[in-house]
Amino acid sequence: MLEVPNVPKEPLTISIIGAGQRGNNYAQYSELFPEWLKVVAVAENHPDKRNAFAKKYNIPNENVFNDWSDMAKRPRLSNAVAICTPDKLHMEPSVAFANSKYNILLEKPMAVTVEDCYKIVEAIKQNEVIFAVGHVLRYTSHMNVVMQVINSKALGDIINIQHLEPIGHWHFAHSYVRGNWSQEASSTFSLMAKSCHDLDLIVYMMGSNCKKISSFGTLSHFRKDKKPVEAGIATNCLNCNYEPSCPYSAKKIYIEPFLKDGIKSWPNSVVQPVGHIGKVFYKKQQYIFLSFFALYFFSSFLHHRTTHFTNFN
Repeated sequence: MLEVPNVPKEPLTISIIGAGQRGNNYAQYSELFPEWLKVVAVAENHPDKRNAFAKKYNIPNENVFNDWSDMAKRPRLSNAVAICTPDKLHMEPSVAFANSKYNILLEKPMAVTVEDCYKIVEAIKQNEVIFAVGHVLRYTSHMNVVMQVINSKALGDIINIQHLEPIGHWHFAHSYVRGNWSQEASSTFSLMAKSCHDLDLIVYMMGSNCKKISSFGTLSHFRKDKKPVEAGIATNCLNCNYEPSCPYSAKKIYIEPFLKDGIKSWPNSVVQPVGHIGKVFYKKQQYIFLSFFALYFFSSFLHHRTTHFTNFN
């Protein structure tokens, strides 16, 4: 385990590429531990998100960008950059900021094609920068306990792991039916988008690289022909007769928790004023199959080594 160094004389600086939910999560570390981290720049193409983020972290106007490429053209603004763009848009900013000598925290998944992964790896090697992919679950307290048990050999040799992704019906509905990952063509399949966490944990627990993967699934539920009869021609939860009985009701997931209990945290925090909050799930065939991590990432700058980070050999 990486030893935590003394607090630096000056906080490390970071730029955030993508001021969505994950970009805000990483930036929040600077609020919790200002002696460690300071956010100094942001690139975000959504004006409301960009302006709110810049105001929250008191970022000067000259360091606020609509497009990450404009930031990359400038002389290096920070020690590190957190790249939190959509999954399919990871490769280009990763390569550009590596070429600008930024240390990089890249949100998972690393990329959605093997070719893009190789391009990122090559840029990281050529520029000799620190690089980490945001597989944050390795650094949770419960995984620390699991690894202590495994490494103690109390269980003997690990032969088989049965692992369940406990995503829950409402989370899957929010992200992978209504949300940004609802269409494989515009994002990636759910095994990559969500369960790359689980694949990483399996590799971590086994202590060896994967040699073969078998995957299967089918479009079974969120189909037009599965739409409840009671829903009729409804295209929105707010005008659907089946809504009171539907576990995927947008009223139940978003509106009622906000109005009754004042819940403003995720997922309400990422719902846009204009969007698909009440989309009926059966309308289209669209079903597709901060933490200790931040501390280790930022402290690695002081150690000048990449222990616990991606091994490219």
